[in-house]
Amino acid sequence: MENNEMINKILAQLNTCSTIKERVKLLKKILYLISSAETKKKVFLPYKRTGFIGLNPKLLLKIEAKGRCSELSYFYNRKTEKLAFSKSLGELEKKLRTVGIFRVHNSYLVNLWNVSFIGFTDSQLRLSNGDVVPVSRNYMKSLKSLISIIALDLSNPSNGSNEN
Repeated sequence: MENNEMINKILAQLNTCSTIKERVKLLKKILYLISSAETKKKVFLPYKRTGFIGLNPKLLLKIEAKGRCSELSYFYNRKTEKLAFSKSLGELEKKLRTVGIFRVHNSYLVNLWNVSFIGFTDSQLRLSNGDVVPVSRNYMKSLKSLISIIALDLSNPSNGSNEN
C-alpha cells in the first residue's frame, strides 16, 4: 500500500478514536509516514492543462485557495515564487499529504517543515519566508496535537515514531 493510501486510511480511523492516547498513536504513525517519505524526489503536479511541473517538496511553503483554483508559494533562488494551478485545494492536499503538507484553514495548506512559529492565542502561523497564515479553530486542535508530538519526538530521541 502506498504512503498516501495509508495516511488516508489512518485519517479515517482518527474520527472513530475514543481516547486521546489512540489519537496520538495514529498521529505518530502519520508523522512517521511523512518523515519516511523520500522528500528528495520531486513532486509532479498538473500544470496549465498542458503538462506537469516538478517541484522539490522541501521548498513548498503554502498553497492558498483562489476561487476554484489554487496558488502555490515556494522558494526559488532565495525568493518566494508563486504558481497558479487549476486544481482545487482538496486535490492538491491529497497529492501532497505524504510530504508534510497540512490543512490549517479552509483556504490554506502549509508545509509543516517550513513553519517557523505557531501562535496559539492569535490563531496564526509564520512561515520561514515571513508569510503569516491564519489557522481556523477547526484545525487548531489537530495542529496542536501534531506539533506536540513532533516536539516530544525531537526532545526525546528514544521515542520511536514507528511504535505500534
